[in-house]
Amino acid sequence: INEFMADNDGVIEDPDEPGEFPDWIELYNAGNVTVQLGGMYMTDDLSDPTQWQIPAGVSIPAMGVVVFWADGEPAQGDMHADFKLSKDGESIGLFDTDAHGNEVIDSITFGAQTTDVSYGRDPDGSDNWVFFTNSTPGALNGLRGDLDCDGSADVFDIDAFVLAITNPAGYAAAHPGCNIMNADCNGDDAVDVFDIDAFVAIITGG
Repeated sequence: INEFMADNDGVIEDPDEPGEFPDWIELYNAGNVTVQLGGMYMTDDLSDPTQWQIPAGVSIPAMGVVVFWADGEPAQGDMHADFKLSKDGESIGLFDTDAHGNEVIDSITFGAQTTDVSYGRDPDGSDNWVFFTNSTPGALNGLRGDLDCDGSADVFDIDAFVLAITNPAGYAAAHPGCNIMNADCNGDDAVDVFDIDAFVAIITGG
């Protein structure tokens, strides 16, 4: 579970019902192979792990995302769950298939949400949850490589990137409020010299 919006008023329109703006949930695959989701379950009630079964054939590409519509209208297609989210706060759970004992894969319990503001992991797949006023349903969260928090990953981030991997405390002091995990450019959940090549590729468009 990578990002969700429990009060979508105008951010993204339901592709299967023009004029409607339902709640949505984004899942992220941090692995290097496609993951088949068919047979797994999603729910907004952790005491009911098999509330809605993801249809066969639904998958997430490697290092990619997929968006489900939490609109309570499963008849509209495979990506439409049979529950809605509460803007006042509740839970979202992703549970494994029957064959794997419906074990919990991921879950989150959240509080009150704001209209057209999503809540998600920054960077993708991390344990750091933040509110996004510029939500990214169907796209990766945050900006890996954006170490000066100006909204762009470019050559102006070089000094901040070097500071992040050589002196994390110094980076935090110099860039309060910025997420040092944006320096994890190779996605291995560590900020270190092994991110250098990926950082260069990001800022040069390589």
